[in-house]
Amino acid sequence: MIKNKSVIWSLLIILIIAGWIGSGYWNDQDNKEIEPPNQINSSPNVDVRYIISVKNSFNDVFKILAKTEPEAIVELRVQTEGIVNDIFFNKGSFVEKDQIICKLNENDKPEIYQAALSKYEKTKVNLSLAENEYLNAAKAKYLDAEIKYISLKKLVENGFASRNSLITEKSNYELAKSDLTLAENNISIEKTNIKIAKAELSSAKINLDHINTIAPFSGIIDDINLEVGELAQKTDICAVLIDQNPIIVSGSVSEKNVSNLKTGMPARAKLINGNYVEGKIRYISNLADINTRSFRFEVEINNPNNNIMIGTTTEIFIDRKIENTHKIPSSILNLSDDGEIGVKIIDQDNIVQFIPVEIINLNNDGAFISNLPDKIKIITVGQDYVMSGETVNGVLDTKNYND
Repeated sequence: MIKNKSVIWSLLIILIIAGWIGSGYWNDQDNKEIEPPNQINSSPNVDVRYIISVKNSFNDVFKILAKTEPEAIVELRVQTEGIVNDIFFNKGSFVEKDQIICKLNENDKPEIYQAALSKYEKTKVNLSLAENEYLNAAKAKYLDAEIKYISLKKLVENGFASRNSLITEKSNYELAKSDLTLAENNISIEKTNIKIAKAELSSAKINLDHINTIAPFSGIIDDINLEVGELAQKTDICAVLIDQNPIIVSGSVSEKNVSNLKTGMPARAKLINGNYVEGKIRYISNLADINTRSFRFEVEINNPNNNIMIGTTTEIFIDRKIENTHKIPSSILNLSDDGEIGVKIIDQDNIVQFIPVEIINLNNDGAFISNLPDKIKIITVGQDYVMSGETVNGVLDTKNYND
């Protein structure tokens, strides 16, 4: 009996719950039917904040990541072979221009040079004799023999001399002519000899001079590659010399910003230790990197004490004036459905519009943009939630974005 009562009560509770749910559904349907149609799409305009941006001129700082480089780095090579006799400097030493760094043993190089010098001087004397004394004597002999031969020939033709006497004069004339030709050829030979002697003297002098490896400029010795007593071969490296005054700071600038740089333009460099140094742009490449489309440029900085190290990370700062642009927070830049970069503005009727812009520069201070009217309301807050053509409630943004 108790079991039957439990079943009855359970069925009764289920019916009550079903009736309650059903009544709610039908009431909801009734309410929807009597709701006024004009209340379905009614909603208030969206609130956005804006700034009033005015076209102006700004002083901007252009920052580029760079590195320090030497003015020159040269491997000083031995120009002749020989035993290393002396090395006058250690690694890290400063040397002046024309100072000797490495010296080889002279051996017989001075004697060879003196012999070559004597030979050269002798060939000069021989050439002088050939061009003057020998040639002049041969010319005089030839002219004398020629006059005698012609005179006697006329006498023979007129019957005043025998033909036998003419044979002798003709022989003397031909001999004198041959001697003149020989004297002229001897000059050519002596000129060739003097060229050979001069070349031998030059080679001997080079071998003698090249026992010394000399600094071509003032700088720091970065490395010494030879040791005293070692046999150095021609083209062996004696030392590596670095010229780091001036020091060069080089970087790369994008193809969009390269037109902002000019040679001679002042620049500041922040070194790895935090110090700032002044310099000037001395070089801008005309050829872009094939991979990055960026252009190499160099800033020259005086480094008289060689305190600035080579190969360190550096930041270059270049001051420039940006004219007729708007400066806005970079966070309010928008991207259109077509992929164009721009800003959303409010017109005089509080309607949102998207305007594409050209970014002149973008840094930590903001974005410098153009292609906008002289004065305009630019949305700063809420631009991501409104569409072009939508009417909004604009509220002036009092935040100072220039701090």
